[in-house]
Amino acid sequence: MRKSLALALLIGSGTLPAAAEVYQAGSQAAAEFAQQNLAGVYRLQKYFSFGRTVDPGFLRVALDADGNVLFVQNDTPMGLTLQSVDTDNHSANLLDERGGLVTFKSVFGTAKLTLEDGTTHHAIFVRALAPQDIAVVERAYGATQRSEQAATPATPTPAPEPSAEAAKVIRPSFDCLKASTAIEGMICGNAELADLDTRLADAYKWLLGVSDDPAVEKREQIAWIRNKRNACKTVDCLIQAYTDRADDLEATAQYLSKPKEFR
Repeated sequence: MRKSLALALLIGSGTLPAAAEVYQAGSQAAAEFAQQNLAGVYRLQKYFSFGRTVDPGFLRVALDADGNVLFVQNDTPMGLTLQSVDTDNHSANLLDERGGLVTFKSVFGTAKLTLEDGTTHHAIFVRALAPQDIAVVERAYGATQRSEQAATPATPTPAPEPSAEAAKVIRPSFDCLKASTAIEGMICGNAELADLDTRLADAYKWLLGVSDDPAVEKREQIAWIRNKRNACKTVDCLIQAYTDRADDLEATAQYLSKPKEFR
């Protein structure tokens, strides 16, 4: 199915909030941020490997008509799916085709693409997307012909109204601006996960308040984080792990809240 591109110029203009926020993919705020801060053509930095200099070429970042961010290295799509944007950190959290977290950050003309395995690619902003760049992205994503909108970028096209879920501000139990791991990045990029994280934190606090031995609960929580949560590589895995853990802690806390003679 042909993808019709809508450049940054094609998405209705808007004003980003002054406060730092993390917005989920599909929201108007995420689309506006991507249009203003991510879209464009970047020159990837050369690097030295196996005794020779490797030139990775160009990275083109564009938006399609649905607000999805498309990444194309030279003429090859990178298969990245936008999860969220961080307006304060000037970055976007994405998932690769295996569900691994990828981060793209662009500030003052320099960009950094960090893959799930920690590999980092540096790039320099070259220019805003030109019609020739649009054509490259369309070909890479299987477009059969240029869309009328992409051919006439001066004509504004209003962005679709975001759904209530897509526009929801993500607020987990921790500060997303201080997220330092792939797991935390995925939580900050998914509203359902963020809600589960808050639910789990509340259940854990409740359990510590009613437990006869809070030290045991703390050890079990640490073990769960290390052995269950941190083993997840996808959002679906995290949702299941957090749901199961929250159910378990809530049931245990509810039981321990009863008088001992009724347990």
